[in-house]
Amino acid sequence: MKSPDVYKDHLLDTPDLSPEEREIITGYIQHRDNVSPTATNTRIRQAAICTWIVRKLHSSGVAVEGSTVHDFLTVAGAANGMTKNSRQTYVFTVKSFPQYLHRFNH
Repeated sequence: MKSPDVYKDHLLDTPDLSPEEREIITGYIQHRDNVSPTATNTRIRQAAICTWIVRKLHSSGVAVEGSTVHDFLTVAGAANGMTKNSRQTYVFTVKSFPQYLHRFNH
């Protein structure tokens, strides 16, 4: 059986994220789990999607702390090449992640 915090191990395996970004992603996943408890695999997938979002922001030359709505719309546009179900999951996270950032003053 997987540990409920196994997603943190996946975040540590991403050297291109700063410790602050890992902390933000961990806070987002914990917040989502508090709102609606999820399975371990869901938390792992949320960590992977948030990592994808942060990498897309980095490739645009934008830091997570200084990102704008336009930056997140650009990231959402990058999900167009995915299957319908994957795109819906990614776009949902692209919409809820900035709301978390705004609500908790990151």
